[in-house]
Amino acid sequence: MRVNRQDAWTKEEDLLLANTVIDYIKKGNTQLESFKHVAEKLNRTPAACGFRWNATIRKRYTDEIDAAKEARKKVDIEVPELDVQDDKLSSIKSVDQAIKWLEQLKQDTKNQLLNNQDQVLTSYIDENKKMKEELANYQLLIKKIKSLIDEFVIIENELMK
Repeated sequence: MRVNRQDAWTKEEDLLLANTVIDYIKKGNTQLESFKHVAEKLNRTPAACGFRWNATIRKRYTDEIDAAKEARKKVDIEVPELDVQDDKLSSIKSVDQAIKWLEQLKQDTKNQLLNNQDQVLTSYIDENKKMKEELANYQLLIKKIKSLIDEFVIIENELMK
């Protein structure tokens, strides 16, 4: 006669463990986090949940695990502004999300730098145009002053005669 251990796992507990771990995988959380979560519900230790998962349950759910991993990869994240805060960074749940976020941040930064460079270049062009106009005005004034001096010299020479 076979006697069940008092701490033997039931089908319901196995199902709860499997669903929790798969859900955590899908959301980009770690399996360790799922073991901690389900351990509280089952009044077991996270280590016991992890052992049960790795020794027995995981083998039965390979297709579901693969599907959860694929679903996690397809999750699009909203890219925060360049002025990021720690709580926004903590919402990134997977390496794939972090990579997407960093690539978007890199592109946004590059675009911002290009826009700033365009603005600076435009302001330099405008300033250069104004300076050319001022230079032309000064050159015109210098010609007028030279002309007046020449006239003054002529008048002075005539008066001295």
